[in-house]
Amino acid sequence: MSGRKTVLILTRDEDFSGRATNCLIAHDCAAKVLKENYEALLSVLEEEIDVIVLDADGEKLKTVTTTVKIMEKCRPKIPIVVATSDHSIASGAEILREGIFYYLMKPLVAAEFGEVIERALLKREYLEKGR
Repeated sequence: MSGRKTVLILTRDEDFSGRATNCLIAHDCAAKVLKENYEALLSVLEEEIDVIVLDADGEKLKTVTTTVKIMEKCRPKIPIVVATSDHSIASGAEILREGIFYYLMKPLVAAEFGEVIERALLKREYLEKGR
C-alpha cells in the first residue's frame, strides 16, 4: 500500500476514538475523528477516505443503518466497519444486512482492530484496481 491512508472514525465516545487513533498510528494511518453523521457524510463526499469506522453505540439502529446505506451509495468502494457494545443477534443481523465490511465488538481490542483495518485497506486497494 502506498501513502498514508485515512480512516474516518464517527463516534461521540472519546475513549473509543482515543484507542482507535492510537492503534491507527501504529499502522501508519491517519485518523479523522468526527462526532456527527452529517460531518462524516460530507467528509466522505469531499475527501479521500480509505476506511470508515462507525461507532453504533448511542445511535438508534435505524440511524446506523441509514448512515451505512448513504455512505455505501456515495462511495461503494470504502469498507465500513461498525463498532458496538450491543452484542444482540438481532442488531448484528440488521447491520450486517447492510453490507458492512466488519462488525466489531467493543471494547476495542487493538490487535483485532489493527487486523480489521489492514484487511479493509487491502479490500479498498483491490476494489480501486478493479475500477
